[in-house]
Amino acid sequence: MKPEKRRGVWRAVLVASFGLPVSPKAPCLSAGRSKKLPHPSGTRRIADPVEQYRRQNDKARYNLLKADGDVNAGLWFLHMGNLKQFFNGRRMDVFRRHNHGGGISYERSPRAIRWQFYLPENMIRQQRSYVFVGKNQEDMLMTRPVTLFTGQWADLPFEAICKKAKAFGYDGIELPCWGDHFDVDKALEDKNYCQNKWAMLHEHHLKCFAISAHLTGQAVCDNIDERHQAILPVHVWGDGNPEGVRQRAAEQMKRTAQAARKFFDAAPADLKKELRRVVVNGFTGSSIWHVVYSFPPVTPKQIENGFADFARRWNPILDVFDEHGVVFALEAHPTEIAFDIASAQMAIAALHDRKTFGFNFDPSHFAYQGVDYVQFIRELNQRIYHVHMKDVWVSPVPRRSGVFGGHLPFGHPERYWEFRSLDHGSVNFEQVIRALNEIRYQGPLSVEWEDQNMNREHGATEAAAFVRKIDFAPSDIVFDAQFNR
Repeated sequence: MKPEKRRGVWRAVLVASFGLPVSPKAPCLSAGRSKKLPHPSGTRRIADPVEQYRRQNDKARYNLLKADGDVNAGLWFLHMGNLKQFFNGRRMDVFRRHNHGGGISYERSPRAIRWQFYLPENMIRQQRSYVFVGKNQEDMLMTRPVTLFTGQWADLPFEAICKKAKAFGYDGIELPCWGDHFDVDKALEDKNYCQNKWAMLHEHHLKCFAISAHLTGQAVCDNIDERHQAILPVHVWGDGNPEGVRQRAAEQMKRTAQAARKFFDAAPADLKKELRRVVVNGFTGSSIWHVVYSFPPVTPKQIENGFADFARRWNPILDVFDEHGVVFALEAHPTEIAFDIASAQMAIAALHDRKTFGFNFDPSHFAYQGVDYVQFIRELNQRIYHVHMKDVWVSPVPRRSGVFGGHLPFGHPERYWEFRSLDHGSVNFEQVIRALNEIRYQGPLSVEWEDQNMNREHGATEAAAFVRKIDFAPSDIVFDAQFNR
């Protein structure tokens, strides 16, 4: 495309997109590059690059600025006030912002590719935040990856949920150790299993930052009954003898740590750079959940014995986690050894503060209990190894059932509380994001979608968009320090 035509196209796009006057003499786009880069689709010209981008990124709702088919000019878009560049459909590795004459230039490193994008000064002032990627992950001021926990989708084959997750708008998936999404035993016994999983993820442009073993972990400390048979692998259930089930579940959790390490060791190099730690999310079970309501009166010794049982069973498991450089993130939750702030601190104390044990933060399980979920983030800050984005609706007025649910099934109209799709419940997610920013959490925001009265594909798509909308980077300035400029 000739420079004068390119300038005309960008002037039209800027006016159409922002309603801003652009001087005909002002350069809108200039590009310098060390070598000609190949057209992503070979020699075929793309009739509508915006439509191609949307197809590649599964109809993401972005306000695209395009260069009328000149793919070498790159695709630019504005998303939540962040100016980003995609080159051949992939976000550049390093962004640097330079001020010179009312323009912004971005560079890609280490390759010698440089693009400059000039906007009117009044338009630059309107953009409140830009993306900066530093050398250290702590310095990265960028939105976190949005993933989908596929535990509630295990009825679908792995390939099918990969296709859907990408179509819903997710960056990756959190793999459950059930269905065919992640098989611990196959991961350890089949030398190609982990590589094949990553190949499938790569094919659908997805990442993975954690695996989850909630079901097996539940059986480690629980008082076993017939309910557990429905959720456990056949070889863990065995003959159903309670102590045998607990011991086999513990051994399977050790194998899960080994499988997690093998899986993430096989991850692509670029993913390894983003991975802060290898995380296995899950449950612990509890031998004392049945005494959570203190009648007949519960003695302090009973509670002490429950936490001692937890430590006795989980310390050997965590030894294997330590051996393989993996952390365990308990999803604090009713029926677990930790279900609120107080019991979480007691669980940490029972394990003598070992750092291998942390939390998968999920606000939905605290809200209906009346637990301050934002305070959970602040008190357990450096132990939050993973985050679930999940909403819950709590009735603002008394109802026929209360916190305990009245034995009513999920979805019943008379329940006092109900898990709901994101942004349809009572959780204040802005405060959650602000608290996560306070503790410098840079891991994924993983949507655990549950809503008995909503179509799950509609809900999962809506949830992905909501998380992208609500997430924001912390400030890198002190706002009132600018008054002396």
